[in-house]
Parts: sequence; C-alpha cells; structure tokens
Amino acid sequence: MTKKFKRNPGKQGFVWRAPKRQDSVRIHKGDPGSQYATQVDHVVINHRGRVVGRGGELLPAGARIQDYPREAHIPLSEWQVWRSWHAP
Repeated sequence: MTKKFKRNPGKQGFVWRAPKRQDSVRIHKGDPGSQYATQVDHVVINHRGRVVGRGGELLPAGARIQDYPREAHIPLSEWQVWRSWHAP
C-alpha cells in the first residue's frame, strides 16, 4: 500500500489517505482559541469509513466529527504511543 502524506488544505497540518480504501489520518496543529478538543495538536482518524475515538473504538456509523468532538479529536501526544495507526 502506498502511503502519502499531503498538506491539509485550509488548515495547518497533514493528511494521509490510503489508496482505494476509506482510511485516513489527519494531523492538525492546535488552536488555543478554539473549542477544547482542538486547542492542542491533534489527530482525526477514519478507519474503514468510520471515525475512530480516543480509546480506539469506532464511533457509530454515520457519526460526524462535530457530534463527537472530544472523542474524534485525539491529542497528538496520546496517538503517538498507539501501537497501530488506528488503535492503541
């Protein structure tokens, strides 16, 4: 599988998308003036087309990031110690 990181358009950060699959990792720079979940550098993960929560669980099918901000925005420092890109 080819893995490519690209600049995330419109935001400070990067995005990786798996070719031919519904997997992605977005790394964003934190914004101290934004809502709590996005104040620090954070990661948003999609695995098999579903958003991954902070504990590595898949959020409900059809869940939107804005409906689960604390779960969907994983602090970068937490994600960096996960054993897999999509699970702790």
